[in-house]
Amino acid sequence: MARADHYKGIERFCIMCKKTIPEDRKKDAVTCSKECSTARKNYLRSRQDATQCRYCNKPSTPEERARFHKWRKTEMGPKNDIEAEEFYAWRTAKAAKEQRTKCAPSEVVEQ
Repeated sequence: MARADHYKGIERFCIMCKKTIPEDRKKDAVTCSKECSTARKNYLRSRQDATQCRYCNKPSTPEERARFHKWRKTEMGPKNDIEAEEFYAWRTAKAAKEQRTKCAPSEVVEQ
């Protein structure tokens, strides 16, 4: 048995921009164009991302994410004092090298 067209004769409006939805859109469409559909998708994503993880649906707040990033930095950082010293020496040398390449040739100071 075929479904009845419940929207026949009813003017439908886009939920994003309030324009009328063209007849060539799907019967269950709630937006008038691809741009409105993308804007709606981004809005719904931003609402979800404010409260829970997009991938695992676990509750997540900005404070929880900041705590996770802080934990990740300590977890992935140097494990002992020797590693820390080697890392800081490498980082300092790299920064000095980048600084020398950014300076003009007359401004380069040899160490």
